[in-house]
Amino acid sequence: HEAWYTAEASRGGDQPWSIVGVAMRSPRLRDEMQASGWAYDLGILGTEGLRVERIAVHDEVLVASEEPARVLAALCDPLTAVVTLTVTEKGYHLRPDGTLETEAPEIATDLASDAPRTAIGLIARALLDRHESGAPPLTILSCDNLSKNGQKLRGAVADYLAASLAPSDA
Repeated sequence: HEAWYTAEASRGGDQPWSIVGVAMRSPRLRDEMQASGWAYDLGILGTEGLRVERIAVHDEVLVASEEPARVLAALCDPLTAVVTLTVTEKGYHLRPDGTLETEAPEIATDLASDAPRTAIGLIARALLDRHESGAPPLTILSCDNLSKNGQKLRGAVADYLAASLAPSDA
């Protein structure tokens, strides 16, 4: 549970850590988190029974479908050091051979836009923008339960960048 570890790092470190969450489509999580003051209770079941801890490390939750520019700005912020990603298999937009399905409607729209809305498009664009601005590199952790998720993410982002940087036929 990344938020618990982030809270622990903030308690024990000399620098506070925080989280800007991103929901890809639904504003429900943002609205619920905002109503609770950006905090929630986490139940931890251990050998001594159930322990409940208040998790209060979120600064905000953005909704990519509503404000992709703010999501991109958060990803490009030089203070952003770690990006964790939990997506479904469909979120990678991969063909059966493992390459990015650039003709998928969401990916094709991202490639034609300055404001990507998919996880792959946002990450690829942020990495490019950070490189061009001289911002420090990011640690990107794929936390879903897909086999070889890090390799899949790296391949999808590399394919996206190759497609976005390729000269157009127009």
